[in-house]
Amino acid sequence: SLLQTQDWAISRIMASCLCLLLLLTALAGARDAGVLYEVWHTPSALAMQHVVSQGGKPLTVETVLRSNGSVTLDDILKPYNVSGKFYHVQPAKLGFYCMYRQRSGDPDPASPDCPNITQTATRHAALLTQAGFDYVAVDITNWPVSTTVADVAVIRPTEVLFEEWLSLRKQGITTPQIAIWPCSPNNSNTWQVLLDRIYNNASYSDLIYSQDGKYVVFLPDNVHCNDDDVQAKIEANGGNAPQYCQPLSPLSSAIMIYQRCHDVSPSFCC
Repeated sequence: SLLQTQDWAISRIMASCLCLLLLLTALAGARDAGVLYEVWHTPSALAMQHVVSQGGKPLTVETVLRSNGSVTLDDILKPYNVSGKFYHVQPAKLGFYCMYRQRSGDPDPASPDCPNITQTATRHAALLTQAGFDYVAVDITNWPVSTTVADVAVIRPTEVLFEEWLSLRKQGITTPQIAIWPCSPNNSNTWQVLLDRIYNNASYSDLIYSQDGKYVVFLPDNVHCNDDDVQAKIEANGGNAPQYCQPLSPLSSAIMIYQRCHDVSPSFCC
């Protein structure tokens, strides 16, 4: 009958819609969402804390712009000897936060510890997870060479982020995974330090962002921050892939390189 035919047609349409919905859900589930993450706040945060400790008012670029000329950065840079160390935006609940913590047993640490590191890392993990991010890419692009300045700015804070989020995961608290985004021209070595200290640390194997069984490293797609030979070394994990990168496949390169992290669908080679 016509009614039975209509019922059959509606059932087929509903079944097709359900299949399409399941397919779209599966495809959506296969895609990860990531966001750039900055850790270089240590000198600026400690400088602002110094200003406060001396009875001054910390200023940011945002505060200066909003003041319509009533204040300038010179109001803190000169009197408190914090040249070049300032925040760009007015911080929210966490204040002037940073992520540097001295390494255990370091006889000559380059910087004091940042305050409230665990509070900062915990809140960031919660906010990023609630926003639906699967991973963060830590921006190391301004520090291609490992120096004391680079260690205070990005290398040690990146280690601390791993330490803190690993601790949260051990408590059953969800965090995003983490990848690094270094600038790696010829004669650079920060990437090697990060591989040695983080990517080859078995404790972090579940925390490092990976795809297809390979840890992910992002590289800027420009001639100033990329070198074919260095990229090949990173892909092979500095030559250490077979020994140190389990559970990665010892039969393949250890690192998956994303070259165009500004693209919607970045290309990768490995």
